[in-house]
Amino acid sequence: MPDGEGGTPPAEGGEPQTQTGTQEPEETPAVKQARRENQGLRRTNKELTEKLAALEEQQMSETEKATEKAVAAARKEAEEAFKRDLVRERVMARATGKLTDPEDAVRYLKLDDLSLDNEQIDTAITELLTERAYLANTPGGKKGPVLIDQGPQGSEPPATANEWLRRSMGGR
Repeated sequence: MPDGEGGTPPAEGGEPQTQTGTQEPEETPAVKQARRENQGLRRTNKELTEKLAALEEQQMSETEKATEKAVAAARKEAEEAFKRDLVRERVMARATGKLTDPEDAVRYLKLDDLSLDNEQIDTAITELLTERAYLANTPGGKKGPVLIDQGPQGSEPPATANEWLRRSMGGR
């Protein structure tokens, strides 16, 4: 059913039909007049609402005005903090898999310059990786070059705990 109406779709080249099968009536002059009056009343209502808001503002005490201003400032600050947190989380999500540690993206990018646009965040991460290639996620998830094991070197390891203790005390 079109637009949630109870009628049936129009036949080829025809008008939409109501449930009784008759064509919808054209707007009468009375309906047109009522629409014009409605528009005029809406305009008047909007103007009166604006005047009422202006009068209420004039009648506010200094304390009420200061309170309104403080509430507006707190709301703005909270919205900015929320946006910063949202951008931070979006950067972390977009950096996952591209950087070994997604926190590096937060550390090195200027989050205040970024919006919530994924393309802008991806571009910033790509630029970060061209400047600091060592941050890139390497196969196997290892950070930096693979190092040789730094375990015991030199003589053969002690066979028993007593032998280890003797060696650590300086005896051989």
